[in-house]
Amino acid sequence: MNKKMYKAAMQCIFSQLAREERLFIINEPSIAKPKTKELIQELKGYKGGKRLIISREIGDMIELASRNVRDLKILASGRVDPLSLLNADFTYVSENALKNIEESLA
Repeated sequence: MNKKMYKAAMQCIFSQLAREERLFIINEPSIAKPKTKELIQELKGYKGGKRLIISREIGDMIELASRNVRDLKILASGRVDPLSLLNADFTYVSENALKNIEESLA
């Protein structure tokens, strides 16, 4: 798939997620220790199901803590792919990641 079609597909997917109210803007996730319990506490207000969190950068703490959380995938904004977006029930994007994605798809 060429770059032009890829960008158009990604824009279409993000638009569809927004229309279906499955796309949410959040603050950058952060935890002090790489503990699953702390990450779950931070995610308490998020809707259930398969969740995709897109952050500008993924810290070591978040990466380690998210390994054991079922139905949760955390991606850096530069590594977002259409399949991950379509498989998630709810997508949460940090403000910084959204700006980064907008720049890459413009």
